[in-house]
Amino acid sequence: MLSCVTDDPDGLSGHGFVFTIGRGNDVQTAALAALRPFVVGRRVDDVIHDLGGFARSLTHDSQLRWLGPEKGVMHMAIGAVINAAWDMAGRRAGKPVWRLIAEMTPEQMVSLIDFRYITDALSPDEALSILRAAQSGRAERTATLLESGYPAYTTSPGWLGYSDEKLARLAVEAVEEGFRTIKIKVGANVDDDVRRCRIARGAIGDSVALAIDANQQWDVGTAIPWLRKLTEFNIAWIEEPTSPDDVLGHAAIRRGVAPLPVSTGEHTQNRVMFKQLFQAGAVDIIQVDAARVGGVNENLAILLMAEKFGVRVYPHAGGVGLCELVQHLAMADYVAISGSMEDRAIEFVDHLHEHFLDPVRIRAGRYEAPAVPGFSAQMHRQSIEDHLFPGGTAWQK
Repeated sequence: MLSCVTDDPDGLSGHGFVFTIGRGNDVQTAALAALRPFVVGRRVDDVIHDLGGFARSLTHDSQLRWLGPEKGVMHMAIGAVINAAWDMAGRRAGKPVWRLIAEMTPEQMVSLIDFRYITDALSPDEALSILRAAQSGRAERTATLLESGYPAYTTSPGWLGYSDEKLARLAVEAVEEGFRTIKIKVGANVDDDVRRCRIARGAIGDSVALAIDANQQWDVGTAIPWLRKLTEFNIAWIEEPTSPDDVLGHAAIRRGVAPLPVSTGEHTQNRVMFKQLFQAGAVDIIQVDAARVGGVNENLAILLMAEKFGVRVYPHAGGVGLCELVQHLAMADYVAISGSMEDRAIEFVDHLHEHFLDPVRIRAGRYEAPAVPGFSAQMHRQSIEDHLFPGGTAWQK
């Protein structure tokens, strides 16, 4: 957890986070510490009134770029700092971040984006055209979002290791709760996958979508015949069938299993990789991740490229706090970029929300639009103290 505190008499602060799933958080903490000279002592107004320039000041340092550039632990740390600045900007403006973005002019949004390396896929003028075309109807879409929320899909029923009975029970419960898509994990054993897909499809019926996630399990030559054995279950998409860096591998898999849609993105490290996925026709869907790339700014570049290339976006939220963050990205996309919630949804995993001051709210299988100013990133002080490594009480157990 990262907090950017200020000497503002009103106690203005900004909150962000970045994490691994265990070992390596100490490395991530060291990366955050390396960014202190670029942040400490800066004027709040200079940061929040030029969030594009602030982001570029973090990503363009030549010494830290040697560790990437713009990838890996360092880039994730930069994303946390940038997201904390956005949280602070939302608090200062009195708006949730999705609304802060959605109410910007096209010119303001374009100024946020670093177009270096992506102009062969998306130029500033093309981005302006997309954003200007979406200006009509913004108010109506905002009203729709506030009234109806944004569709969610759930991964909770489908973790590997669940019994067949638990899979079926949780799938039925998800449909009863209003979810129109469920996702299950695959990739360990093809016969098990066939059986589990049959159980899930039988539990949810034919009118609810069933997606599958391989979490990078296969080589290209393994993925294609494996997936062909699952096509009878009308799969909504296959997620991360191979290495997230293998653009041409995803393209080959997509050709080999068509018309089964192929997706990736939660481990895709920057806008340049996403650009290549789009240009190579490697994906039908992408999962953006709020804590993987360089924060809100880079995610806006990715969302704009997705709109240009006609690729659907299903944000990834399978980690602590990701539901809280990515809801803002998807909602800003709906209001200000794509203008569509058709055949789109935000992942929802029902755990760890109790640690956040402004947790996500799901009603009838849909995310309710956040109303609290900021990026929904602030955690309860007690949760942070309990989980500090190595002295927190959570580690003493």
